[in-house]
Amino acid sequence: MSIKIPQTAFVLAAGLGSRMKPLTDNLPKPMIEVAGKSMINHAIDKLVAVGVRRAIVNIHYLPDMLVEHLSKRNDIEIIFSREAERLETAGGILNAIEHVGTDPIYVISSDIIWQDAAKPALLKLAENWNDKLVALLALQDVNKSYGYEGQGDFNMDASGNLSWREEGKTAKYVFTGLQIICPKVFAREALKKYGNNFALNKIYREYLPEIKGVENDGKWYHIGTPDAYYNLKL
Repeated sequence: MSIKIPQTAFVLAAGLGSRMKPLTDNLPKPMIEVAGKSMINHAIDKLVAVGVRRAIVNIHYLPDMLVEHLSKRNDIEIIFSREAERLETAGGILNAIEHVGTDPIYVISSDIIWQDAAKPALLKLAENWNDKLVALLALQDVNKSYGYEGQGDFNMDASGNLSWREEGKTAKYVFTGLQIICPKVFAREALKKYGNNFALNKIYREYLPEIKGVENDGKWYHIGTPDAYYNLKL
């Protein structure tokens, strides 16, 4: 069976990076360098490596800096989606829906760092995708993550079925910020109550039985504070 790689990715890059101040006082968080390269270029390099042809990048905070930074690339088509007011994650995708289309797309956070195992995480997502799904999330074992100090997001069974972390308890897996999602879900009736600006988290809660997870085999780094950044060792 051939693997169908999504040809479009939505790269979330509109955040304010407030928790990373003062590093983000004059720089968008995705442009912070790790190992000599901006975090957003680390992410886009991995998209290019698996065959993605187009990246839609939403921008809000210091947008012209990101445009100038990414316009130097010539190995992937980049479409910038400007947000006059910062939108939530799903709202950002809806704002650019004319470019997104209806086929499944990668949606990735631009301010994370991950290192692939023998099989790239993005390829593993594509291998496990099927058209009955609303979304497929790459998850990291909390005990195998770097810099993450939270309680986790999901538990997952052997078939990839997910359950939310129970209140007051810990979960085994944290969401990495890497996923495939089917944009057709935005037209579903249950989401209309949220309007045009809501977080992807609402989709996960509304349609969890149609969402699965895959475990990321490589390393994943949570860079949420300046301390985490300065202590980062790849």
